[in-house]
Amino acid sequence: MISRAEEILKNTDVKYSRNVDIAGLSTMGIHSVAALVAEPDCKSRLVMLLKQFHSYGIPYRVVGGMSNIMPRSEYYSGVLVKTRNIAAKSVAENKITAECGARLSQIVRTLTEYHLGAMAQLYHIPGTLGASVRGNAGAHGLELSDVFESAEVYLVSEDRTVTFTKPQMNFGYRTSQLKLCDGVVLSATLNAAPRDPSQTKAEIEHFHELRKSQPRGVCTLGSTFKRANGISAGWYIDQCGLKGFSVGGAFVSEIHAGFIVNRGSATVNDVLNLIDIVKKRVFSQFGILLEEEIDYL
Repeated sequence: MISRAEEILKNTDVKYSRNVDIAGLSTMGIHSVAALVAEPDCKSRLVMLLKQFHSYGIPYRVVGGMSNIMPRSEYYSGVLVKTRNIAAKSVAENKITAECGARLSQIVRTLTEYHLGAMAQLYHIPGTLGASVRGNAGAHGLELSDVFESAEVYLVSEDRTVTFTKPQMNFGYRTSQLKLCDGVVLSATLNAAPRDPSQTKAEIEHFHELRKSQPRGVCTLGSTFKRANGISAGWYIDQCGLKGFSVGGAFVSEIHAGFIVNRGSATVNDVLNLIDIVKKRVFSQFGILLEEEIDYL
C-alpha cells in the first residue's frame, strides 16, 4: 500500500518523506512515526493526490499545523498530507480569500496591511485556515464561523469541487458539516471590516495579555477538552484537584487545567491514559463526560 502511495507521489511530483517522526510536526511533540508525509504545493496537486489515494484505498489524513491532532499509536501507516505550502491570499472588497494552509496569524497580518480587521481574537491560534474552518476554531468570544462567507471544498468520494456557503456548513461549537463528510477545504473567503492598523495591533496585544492565563512555551495541543454546560473544562478539572497531576511525561497544566502538557518525555500512552483519567474523575464528581476538543490521528 505504501509503495503504491510512493509511486503516486513520484508521478505527481509532490515532495514527500518516509518514516517521519510526528514529534517534529506537531505542537505536542509526541513521538509517533508516519509512514509517509506528503507536501503538495498547490490545490490542484492536493486534489490529484486525494483522488488517487481514495481510488486505491490508501489511508491518508490532511493536516495543517497539527496544533490539535493527537496520535493514537506510535505508528501511522498512512500518508499525512500537509497543506502548509498551499497558503496564497488575496484581498478584495473587505474580504480575504486564503488557501487552506494559510495560518490564521498570517491572515490577520494581511488584513492589517489592508487596513481591515475583525479577526484579532484568532491571531494567536496556531492553526491553519482549512483546519480552523473544519473545526470552527475560536477564542475570546469569536469563532471562525462569525467571519466565514464561503469555502471551496473538494468532496473526495464524489471527486468534485463545490462551494459551501455559511448555511451549508452547519457550524456548531468546534464543529462543522465537514466533520460529517470527506470534504477537504481548499480555500475560504472571510469577511472583514475597515479598521485602523493601530487598533488591530492594540487588540492583538490585549488578547495576548489574556492568553497569559494559559501555558506558554510548552508542548501542548491547546485546550484538550470542549466547554461543558458553557463552563470551561479546566474549571471542572481544577475542582477535581487534578492540576499538576501526571502520567509519565504528561501532566495537567498547573496554570490552566484545561491543557495537557508534554514535559518532553511523554509517550502516546501517557497522554491517552491521562485524558482517560481526567474524563473519569470529572464524570465521577460532576456526572459530566468531557468531550475532547482535539482530534485523533
